[in-house]
Amino acid sequence: MAIQQIETIKSVLSVNIKFFIGAVRDSDGVPFPFLLSDASVDGESITYSVPRNFPAYDLIQKSPETSLSLNDIESVWRWQDPKGFQVKGISKLAGQKFSLEIFEIYDVIPKAGLDLNIPIYRKKLMWIEKPFYARYSFSKDTKDVPASVYNEVKNFREKVHSSGFPSFVLTIDPLNGVPNVSPRWITEMDSKSWVFGDGTRHKTQINAERPCPVSIVFLDPRTNEGYVGVGYVEQSTDPNLKTKTEDYWKSKGFDVKAIKVNVFHPEEIYRFSRFRWEKIYEGRSRSSWLIKS
Repeated sequence: MAIQQIETIKSVLSVNIKFFIGAVRDSDGVPFPFLLSDASVDGESITYSVPRNFPAYDLIQKSPETSLSLNDIESVWRWQDPKGFQVKGISKLAGQKFSLEIFEIYDVIPKAGLDLNIPIYRKKLMWIEKPFYARYSFSKDTKDVPASVYNEVKNFREKVHSSGFPSFVLTIDPLNGVPNVSPRWITEMDSKSWVFGDGTRHKTQINAERPCPVSIVFLDPRTNEGYVGVGYVEQSTDPNLKTKTEDYWKSKGFDVKAIKVNVFHPEEIYRFSRFRWEKIYEGRSRSSWLIKS
């Protein structure tokens, strides 16, 4: 790996506000997030810790293809040499920590002439250890999230978004099972749907359209507390929703057009901290809404 890329990753890992999240898939191909701490570069690998109470701690040992979203959020706020990366590779438990062998690095900050779907570093083309393939469809009969749970998540979303922290959208590539994770603003919410847009035709959008299960994470990096929604997305053609999405982006300093607008429907919701992971809502059993063949 080029020395410049190593040093850039090191610099992001050393920032004050560690706006980081990892992603791994479960046996259904549902992407699950994990907090990562004590992260550092070791040669061509990243070592990191995962709370043992997170499902991902065991999932990584079964499906080692993992993705890390590493963001210098303060540089994004200033928009002075903004830095954000997605690192993909194979994670193995090594003592008390995991070690991710880096196979691909992607820039996640839109720049003129940069295709975010092309890695800025690739160690080799074929690196997947646990082959995975699935075709998905979804039973689209989502129930209303109870008011108490909806308001709890909505208030948290408003708190973190108003503080400058976007959410993370997690998908998988159903052709190989590799998870993808990227920051996104949730521009609208109601008791059945969370809305996010895409302005770059990013891998997140490509995976969601194939389709695949989707998870959305609200994280406050100051406390390492947050919420996870698990479900599926539909693409919206409503021009009013497109306008609302673009207006929300403008309020955050991003004056771009939405190529696609996605409506996410939560079927499961989890509350987490470094010491806790708990399901607080399940609309339908997984087998009722997720159809995999």
